[in-house]
Amino acid sequence: MELHPWAKFVNPRPIRLLRQDCPPVSSVLDVEVYRHLPDSGYLSTRFNRSLFPKAVLRPDKMPASIPFIELQHLEDTINFRAKSKIVIDQVLSGSYSDVDTAHIKPSPYQKYITKPPPYGSTYPVLYQVVSTGYGPGVILEAKDFFVVGPDRRDLHCIVLDQYAVDIVTGGRGFNKNNMSVKDFVWVYNVKPTRQALQSPASVLKQASLPRTMALDTSSVFFFRVSHFALLTVTDLPDQVYGIILSRTIRADRVIHARAVFEGCPEAVTLTPSTCTFPLRRLATYEVVSARTRVNVSAAMRFCEPPVSFESRAQLAELVRSFLPMHPDEGISPLAVFKLPQVDEAWLADRLGRFHNFQRDPVGSKQRLSKICNVACSALAAVHAVGDDKQTRKVLASICTPVWYPLRVQFTLQDMASEAGWAPGRHVITWIPGTERLIWAKVVTITSDPTRKTVTVVIQAFTWSHEAWNRAFEQHGRMLEEKHICDICVRLGKSTTAANPVYDLVSRSNIFGNLRPRVMGDQVVNLFYANQAIGTSDEPYLRDLPPPSGHPRSFIVSGRSLTLTTDQEDAVRIGSGQLPLVAIQAAYGTGKTLVGSLIAALTSVSSKDITIVTTSTNAAVAQFTETLLSLNDFAHLNIVRHISDTAAADNQTPTSVDLGKILRTLGDDYEEQLSHEDLHTCHEFQEYREIIENYLDHPELIPNMSDEDKEEYEIAERYVSQTLKRMVNIMFTVRRPSIICMTTASLLNSTASGGIFTPYLTEFTTVIGDEASQIPEPTLLAIAGRLTRARHVYIGDVHQLAPHVKCPPNSSPVLHGARSVMSLLLQSSPVPVAPLITTFRSHPALIALPNRIAYAGQLVSGTPAQSRQILLTTMRFPAPNIPFMFVDVKGESAQAPSKSYYNESEAQSCQQLLEHLIRLGIPARYICVITFYREQYRQIKPTLDSLNVELTTVDSVQGREKEVVILLTTKTDFSPATAEFLNDYRRLNVAVSRCRHGQIVFGHAESLRKQMTYPNTYNAPSNFRAERRPRRTSTGSRRQFATEDGGPRHSISMGRSPGHHDYILLDLILCMVLYYCYVL
Repeated sequence: MELHPWAKFVNPRPIRLLRQDCPPVSSVLDVEVYRHLPDSGYLSTRFNRSLFPKAVLRPDKMPASIPFIELQHLEDTINFRAKSKIVIDQVLSGSYSDVDTAHIKPSPYQKYITKPPPYGSTYPVLYQVVSTGYGPGVILEAKDFFVVGPDRRDLHCIVLDQYAVDIVTGGRGFNKNNMSVKDFVWVYNVKPTRQALQSPASVLKQASLPRTMALDTSSVFFFRVSHFALLTVTDLPDQVYGIILSRTIRADRVIHARAVFEGCPEAVTLTPSTCTFPLRRLATYEVVSARTRVNVSAAMRFCEPPVSFESRAQLAELVRSFLPMHPDEGISPLAVFKLPQVDEAWLADRLGRFHNFQRDPVGSKQRLSKICNVACSALAAVHAVGDDKQTRKVLASICTPVWYPLRVQFTLQDMASEAGWAPGRHVITWIPGTERLIWAKVVTITSDPTRKTVTVVIQAFTWSHEAWNRAFEQHGRMLEEKHICDICVRLGKSTTAANPVYDLVSRSNIFGNLRPRVMGDQVVNLFYANQAIGTSDEPYLRDLPPPSGHPRSFIVSGRSLTLTTDQEDAVRIGSGQLPLVAIQAAYGTGKTLVGSLIAALTSVSSKDITIVTTSTNAAVAQFTETLLSLNDFAHLNIVRHISDTAAADNQTPTSVDLGKILRTLGDDYEEQLSHEDLHTCHEFQEYREIIENYLDHPELIPNMSDEDKEEYEIAERYVSQTLKRMVNIMFTVRRPSIICMTTASLLNSTASGGIFTPYLTEFTTVIGDEASQIPEPTLLAIAGRLTRARHVYIGDVHQLAPHVKCPPNSSPVLHGARSVMSLLLQSSPVPVAPLITTFRSHPALIALPNRIAYAGQLVSGTPAQSRQILLTTMRFPAPNIPFMFVDVKGESAQAPSKSYYNESEAQSCQQLLEHLIRLGIPARYICVITFYREQYRQIKPTLDSLNVELTTVDSVQGREKEVVILLTTKTDFSPATAEFLNDYRRLNVAVSRCRHGQIVFGHAESLRKQMTYPNTYNAPSNFRAERRPRRTSTGSRRQFATEDGGPRHSISMGRSPGHHDYILLDLILCMVLYYCYVL
């Protein structure tokens, strides 16, 4: 065993237990045990620690069977390495004699085995197909780290071509049409490729360099397979759904298509040989079916168990620099079929009344899981379509002052857009002359579309800092007092946390843990049922909770607050025992307060834990602070969970952040803790304070000494390894009543191995805030994960839906990204409580959103006297109405990124901002909102210098400011070309953020050209605040009884066909006509 550098770290199993005494061998790999690679590859040492053998082999107690992957043994690996080294020596010395196999006939058939026999006296090592794009051959990746590490990168990826001999059939080659990515191959020995024979030294040097991908135009391989055996494949028993993403057409012929399938959010290429029908019959976003393999892990593993925990940790650390050869094409299907008519009918019914769910709820849930899975696979794949996939050679310079971990800056050329480069994304770097890849993460980016450049600052991880620093010293140089170095960079895959719902659902069976009649099952049944309330056998569904009979008041931040009648209804319905409730909350109606009261009232029992979730950390922080302001519920234990990644950029910390609570557990609960737990708490506190000191004071980082850096690394490692134990201690002595976290954190922290996974059955209520941005599969995933929890969703169906990059009527969106709120409002048995009294804006300004979205149902709860900042500072075209349209002379232009900007508008906006600030309006009161990303880039430096907040419509939901300036930017547009004109929800968000006044910039002449389009405004009175008659809707809206027994109104969600097609144009025309101010 001294023949392998890493042999000292492992304790090889007796080889006879894998040969003579071996139990039956299975070809199935359970992905719950042999887990899929995370998107971060081998960066996670926790994941790496799971890559050791799982089967325990003891002579006195052997398992009933073992998976084939457990057959790998260090002795076979060492022999394989030794024989391949002999080949290298012979090739380099010119003494290698190639044995021609052309005389051997191709294999007439394909035969598979599970347990490999010896070939002569040689036992094989295991490889896996990672690319099928190598002509008639395929590319294989070693599945044992001991084959490659630490000094044999030439064996990492090898070629299997048609001249390799199958030891089972005795024939040559294989049928590539039956070969799929992730298939396994037993490899007995190797021979040099033609490249290696022609230029041995050069090819060996290039093949020994770290690979950033399995195959590209510059790939070089030293070895190809000489003798092999194909491992038994396992096909899925049922066909899977797929979605066509694109077609490639040449000379009026569809030559291939790209598609995704269940289980993998990566696109595959479909060729005519794959499909059972002509490719011309395919349509983009069409749903198809396919026969495919079982999805298995592509992770490399360690063939032997470690000798100790320390050795396991050391090996897990050593392989972090490995870049996994993620298949670029996902799971290749064996055959693709047009969707049967019965399936098409089922999908159409699902998007309608879903009668099939009533007839067969069990079977419908199985199909729901499948269609949501493939839709989320498509959405995740489309999200990454524009990512930069090139390996780029750049000139990097070390940022000064020097940070810890090290930061470097470089500029990417020929970049019309960011192409996926964004803060938090992982980056693979390689410095020519070194033998390892170094991981980093993006800190900041600055895009300049006019020059088509993107300047990127990346930062090493604590564990890779020294390697990076050393590589720069050895291979870098000084230029004008800057330490520079030529490096190669490649953008890593988007992490799961960046797009958690689509990625997680695409890889899971969302109803796998759901059992009949549990609360989660009731939630799903109600969500899709067409059953009127009062007709259920369940007692809590026979009627809604009755009114309390008197006004309800609470102490909030020391002041008594009496709820409005609509707020009372929402709290009453939301805090009842109903499994599924929706609260349709218009902007500024106090939905965060209402949600906080519901959370508090449902958490009064010490046995119940409520989960509050929303899309952003800022929204979670706002909800948490509102909970903390409820004086009546000060006894509740509230926790806000924020991931370690987000904590570094946490702009909205709270006093109950999980890290802060865990840090002081030892001090706060000393008398209740055991001696061992108290010691753990004190150590955790010590190390956590080291980390938080640098998080709170980043200016200290450049001045860290070597001792400080070592201390920080130890602290980071200890906190990470102890976190689960500390959470367990918290649940013992400070059991949370309410846990607030983003949807990303909820899905990640309750997944397998998550910090909250042991407590899933203790979560009894889920409150989803900003529910218009929660996609349908999220509700299903949470119901399938938190099976005892009832659900309350709070949001506004008239605000932004989940963000996707597909057309709104495409199958991925319809089956994977419909808003939870829109579906809840269509579901007959789901009680919906409307919040219609808005307190945000000046009363005169609610007429705009009333006209745009709310059918006149909004009423103002704020007196005009309290919204006078703008009115008392400047004059407006309409007296007493703080609204103005500014006609900007100029033209918009399109940037290389395809977005628009308008220099005249930017200059006019700057003049107005300077004027407002001179008039005494604080810069912190003002927010500028743009519709176009390019205008955001153009104007951002100016607004930064003025300390004025700048944002886009798509990121401003849930926010408010005293004064809002809206930039429309584009000129010479029509409803067909101005994409934001067709989405009334974006406009509703844009015009409902202000408290004291709104100013809109636009080009009046361009708007006047569109006067032929319908105009629903006939007089300026449309912009006056009016208390309109309250209409009572029928049909799917539930009627809430008032205290006097009369019916209570609810917001009508119906809209006449085509009403919103021209609504923004119509609105702006009215602005031009009545409130135009020429700057």
